Amino acid sequence: MKASYALSTFALCLAVSASAADLTYLTQRADAIVVGATNSRIEDADHVSFDLFVERVIKGNPTMTLLHISHPWRRLGVVFSDKPAEPVNAPIHGLWFLQRTPAGSWDILPANGRDGMIFNLYLPATRVLPQRYATAGAASVLDSTVVEFAAGAEAEENRLRTAVEVLRTTQTPAISSVIAAYLTSPTPAFQSAGVALALTQNQPDAIATLTRLWPGVSQDPARTYIITSLRDFYRDQSPVAVKRLAALAADAGLPELRPAASRALAAIHTKEALPALAGLLQSNDPEERMTGVFGLSSFANGCPAQTPDNTVSLEYLQFKNPSPYRTHDTMAHFAFRRGPAEQESELTSFWLNWWNAHKSELTQ
Repeated sequence: MKASYALSTFALCLAVSASAADLTYLTQRADAIVVGATNSRIEDADHVSFDLFVERVIKGNPTMTLLHISHPWRRLGVVFSDKPAEPVNAPIHGLWFLQRTPAGSWDILPANGRDGMIFNLYLPATRVLPQRYATAGAASVLDSTVVEFAAGAEAEENRLRTAVEVLRTTQTPAISSVIAAYLTSPTPAFQSAGVALALTQNQPDAIATLTRLWPGVSQDPARTYIITSLRDFYRDQSPVAVKRLAALAADAGLPELRPAASRALAAIHTKEALPALAGLLQSNDPEERMTGVFGLSSFANGCPAQTPDNTVSLEYLQFKNPSPYRTHDTMAHFAFRRGPAEQESELTSFWLNWWNAHKSELTQ
């Protein structure tokens, strides 16, 4: 029985969010990083320019508080005028990543998304950094940038999606301070963002935090970030974390979280995850049964845990790790997605029998 190698939903999700800002890249490439504002700009099809009033400097040492920015682009979206250059009077405030040109003037690194739109040239920032962020400390330029961006995203709630996408892929100590700030936010949406980031960062208390805050955020639209992070990013393989995850997957009172928790267990598929995965084989839901098949067959055949790093390459489907349980039969019955009902029935039966044969040695 051969598996069909198609991109998973998670791989497609990664592709969609691939345009999210990479703060590590931006902080390394920028000659200066500033928080500042502009009141108007001149833009045409291939160029935008404006004066930027600098409020505070995160990196570099611009010698003036008023910088002239000139950026070549191919403008996207609405064409404002048939004139060669069109002034646009609209205030913009944000976090800007600047580069010196060979001539000594200032250009800008597009911060988020495709170049060619003014709103993709910067990230949100606050005029005054709130105290709970200001006390977070800044061990590096990246830490300072993370804190500035996170505070700005919270101030502009419509930037929540950007905050989750950007911060969940950023590895730096300040992330823990940001998560703590989001978790104590009075806004349920940013509490959800805090939980989502705690999951993607595999914080030791992430599942306990999720369980504690879920009643308050379970009706908020931003809870989808929690579900996505739990399903596609949470990969803590410690025995204690896996057992907590298994308890979440078994809780009938959490119908929105159970599928995500089950999928995370299948992706992790350590020995501690097997009893919960085997329990899925007897579910009335065919989706749950096949999740159990994927997890058990991945364990037996020596597949690595499915992570963001190996999903797009499909490396998580390869039998690359040593396994005393790998046989011709286990390889023939490996599966990772839904199929015809008759095939699913055969797979479920095989892995249920396999589990019953090995249960005693795997649960000692």
